[in-house]
Amino acid sequence: MKKKYFVFLCLALSIGVFAQEKQKEIGVVTSSFENFGLSYKFGSSKALWRIKTIYGNGFNMDSEYGPYEYYDYNTNEIIDKVNYQTSDSYSIGFAFGREYRVLITEDFEMRYGADLRYTYGNSKDIRNNSLNTDEKWVSKNIHNIMGVNFVFGFNYVFASNILLGVNINPYLVYRIGKSESGNEFDYEETKSSYVNTTLSYGLSTSSILLTLAYRF
Repeated sequence: MKKKYFVFLCLALSIGVFAQEKQKEIGVVTSSFENFGLSYKFGSSKALWRIKTIYGNGFNMDSEYGPYEYYDYNTNEIIDKVNYQTSDSYSIGFAFGREYRVLITEDFEMRYGADLRYTYGNSKDIRNNSLNTDEKWVSKNIHNIMGVNFVFGFNYVFASNILLGVNINPYLVYRIGKSESGNEFDYEETKSSYVNTTLSYGLSTSSILLTLAYRF
C-alpha cells in the first residue's frame, strides 16, 4: 500500500513539473520605435520573473534659428540676429517584476503582471546668438522617475521558440526633477535652480511595448 502511494506521489510531481516547464527568454523591446532596450525573463511556462533595461533616445544636436530682424537701440539700426543652440540629452532605466502566462491556443498566449521601474535622465542646452557669441546661456535638467508599470498583453509564438509580443503598461510614477541655468562663463555666480516633483498615472503611446524574443 505504501509503495502505491509513493508511485502515485512521484507521478503527480512529474506531471506538475512538466505542466510548468522551466524556460528563459531574451529579447529586444521598443516603444514607438524610438526607445530600445533588452529584456530577460526566467521561470516557468506559467510565471516568469522580468528584468528589463531601457535606453532612452539620447541625442546630440546643433541648431540654428534665424536670421531675425533685431532693432539695436545703441545704433538705432535694424540688424540680423541668429540664435544658436546645442543640446545633449540621454536617459537610462530598468524595471524588475513578475509576469503570468495563460495559454489561449498552442501558439497564442495572454500575459499580465507588474514591474517596479526606475529611470534617470540628464539634459543640457547651450544657447547664444550672433550678436554676442562670447555669452552663452546654459540650462541643465536632471530627473529621477520611480514607480510601477502594470503589464497586460499577448504573445504569438512562431518557429517553436520565437516570440512576437505586444503589451500595454498603465503606469503610476513619481518624478523628481532639478533644473538650473546660468551664464557659462560665470556659472556659479549667475545660476538659478529649482526642484519640482510630480505624481502621475495613466497610459500613453510610450506605454505600448513591442517585444521580439528568443525562448530557450
